[in-house]
Amino acid sequence: MTDSADRIEINGEPARVEDLRLLAQTNYGHFSAMQVVDGCVRGLDLHLERIERATRELFGTMIDRERVRACLRHAVADSVEPLAVRVNVFARALNRNRPVEPVDADILVMSARPGRIKLDRPVPIAHPRHYSVKTTPAFSEIKAELTEQVRVEVRAAQSDLAA
Repeated sequence: MTDSADRIEINGEPARVEDLRLLAQTNYGHFSAMQVVDGCVRGLDLHLERIERATRELFGTMIDRERVRACLRHAVADSVEPLAVRVNVFARALNRNRPVEPVDADILVMSARPGRIKLDRPVPIAHPRHYSVKTTPAFSEIKAELTEQVRVEVRAAQSDLAA
């Protein structure tokens, strides 16, 4: 069983490069972002209502709520960890010369593990902070420390990929 983190699917199938290229080039659609924890999405009905409304407004057609649920379920089915999920609704069949013509929508679901807090670093610089605080030695020291932490994480991730 494969993990569903870092998955991109369109209509329940693995996304193809040409579909993603079209989506990026057209840049016409809408999305809803959500967290999946223990297989559940808090406020899912609200997400689905917004997806239905926006699809009707942008594409002139209805989107089946159960179809969206099925795509979501498929994309996160085998994950045991919390996921950050984005449901992107677009239309591969969209006529860019006549965008007001009704067209059936496609459902792209992207899932990834949400970020983790690696360091909780107090910042002992008083509030409110003026932008000039960026030139102080205290700020420079904190910035250097955090930059090093990020560098260590990037190198660790690069080592994991190389292995």
